[in-house]
Amino acid sequence: MQTTEPLPSDMCEPSSSPAPSSSQATNAASPEPRPRRLYTMALGAALLAGLTAWLVGEATLNAFEPPPNYIRAMGILLNRPSFQARTAAELKNVALASAVLGACLGVALGAVAGLTSRSWRRGIVAVLAGLLLGAGAAAAATAGLLPVYYKQLDRDPEILSHDLILPFLIHSGTWAAVGATGGIALALGLRLKGRFAAIVIGAALGGILGAVVYETTGAVFFPAARTTEPLASEWAPRLIAKLAVCLLAAAGAVQAATSTRRVAVRNP
Repeated sequence: MQTTEPLPSDMCEPSSSPAPSSSQATNAASPEPRPRRLYTMALGAALLAGLTAWLVGEATLNAFEPPPNYIRAMGILLNRPSFQARTAAELKNVALASAVLGACLGVALGAVAGLTSRSWRRGIVAVLAGLLLGAGAAAAATAGLLPVYYKQLDRDPEILSHDLILPFLIHSGTWAAVGATGGIALALGLRLKGRFAAIVIGAALGGILGAVVYETTGAVFFPAARTTEPLASEWAPRLIAKLAVCLLAAAGAVQAATSTRRVAVRNP
């Protein structure tokens, strides 16, 4: 027969059972928000996280610069850093932007989980996990994936300029890590052990979908913004990237956290 796994108690409708005694009420957890409220809180926090990550990213867009390499041409002294120096500096800038995005989303979803569970201890653990894991995983994903892009750029920049697949894989890999760590923060705060993996996967898929939205929007509306590069050359597509990743990752995590699952059970 088929049975439906119930929602966690912290996201169910208030029950009609008799009210607990005063002593029970003191020890029992307070009623917690419904799925719709969790969606609202998570998406609102994700929106704030995306805007914050974008603002910080714009302020630190060129935090790292390649060391100068002066050459003289026709009597003019020019600064021409080497390819290796330029890509090394750009990798650091992209890793910083990714780390900020991962940290902002992790903190946002961790805070939502803490508010939902109404446990400040859970909230602190979730926020700290989101901060550290979000920043670390995003920076590590960038450091691991971008050298593949730079290798192809050094080999044949003309082919890479028309390649949509490799940039998408780089962006989706990085943003999947951002989404996954946000999902970890949410799952830790809500203590949904049975759905931990589903929440993380849902958030990671949301990050990948954010890459789809970014690449599609960039190709259609911002063809001159170089959206296939690690960082777009215009502020608008960079903002779209941050918002799309945060909102879709949060939506994927909450969907996994609040959806019921059917499990096949054998009769005894």
